[in-house]
Amino acid sequence: MAPKSSGWGEISLRLQRSEIELTERLKNLSNEKANIYKERLMKVQKELINFDSKRTEPTEVAKLITKVLAVRKPKVRYQTGHMSKLGAFLENLPQWWVDFIMERREMSGTK
Repeated sequence: MAPKSSGWGEISLRLQRSEIELTERLKNLSNEKANIYKERLMKVQKELINFDSKRTEPTEVAKLITKVLAVRKPKVRYQTGHMSKLGAFLENLPQWWVDFIMERREMSGTK
């Protein structure tokens, strides 16, 4: 996979490097070990790549910061980027609810 320019530089390169290392390690595993872990590792790899593709560009965040600095009475919270609204919603729930939701999400295998 060729490096992509996401504006995140090192973060994207680390994910790419991790993807390459994961692929190499899977090749070197015995068939028995590879069969045990391969499906789960490939799922995690795809999720990381998918999440990286949805990252908010730093310029978008910088524009929001510039706007906030110019406001006379700024809000307590500003949201920008992938999953920011979900994160704000989860912060308001009791921790055991969040744990339950995340556990169910993991068990169901959804993204």
